[in-house]
Amino acid sequence: LRHWTAAGAVFPKTPEWASGSFWAPEMVADHGRVLVYYVGRKRGGPLCVAVATASRAEGPYTDHGPILCQPDGSIDPSFVRDEHGDPFLIWKEDGNSERKPTPIWAQPLTSDLLQVTGSKTQLLVNDPASWEGGVVEGPYIFRHAGRFYLFYAGNACCGAACNYAEGVARADHLFGPWEKDPANPIIRANAAWKCPGHGTAVETPAGKGYFLYHAYPSVGTVY
Repeated sequence: LRHWTAAGAVFPKTPEWASGSFWAPEMVADHGRVLVYYVGRKRGGPLCVAVATASRAEGPYTDHGPILCQPDGSIDPSFVRDEHGDPFLIWKEDGNSERKPTPIWAQPLTSDLLQVTGSKTQLLVNDPASWEGGVVEGPYIFRHAGRFYLFYAGNACCGAACNYAEGVARADHLFGPWEKDPANPIIRANAAWKCPGHGTAVETPAGKGYFLYHAYPSVGTVY
């Protein structure tokens, strides 16, 4: 696991629609196609969720541009199919940029997975009185044994004063009701690493589960 090699870039050049601020790419393999849902700042506008596609993970990728741009910003996209097999985009509304709550939303995707359709449904929102503070973000939904598990990060992600951690909620149906684990946060700082969070659950071909996330070394720079 320590011997990763670079296999290419999703975008050799910046997409024309965006001015920068690229965040939180989530790679999806679905029915023989690879999609990358990602975030960029629309020229003269807010942070938006966009999507690019390829026939294989190494690319080349075709960019389809932004599919969701809320006024406060839309970030941290991920993908899930519900209990009926229907596709949904999951993301965080960047309310904390305006000192507002940070809902995590689900909205149906079109059959080609390139546009949202229908209406959005709130799955979670931050509880300011809890460990989550002003933020829940980085949602990723993992289905296991017929139930849905929504992993999410909470509190301050970045910088020397960060206090990020990772929580999880569980539901029988995509639209809930969602029950936050009373043991949250399930991943928190230890002697070696601090501010862990924003992860993705994966399953190996042998059926073993892993959770991939980021953290800062507890000693030395946080950058």
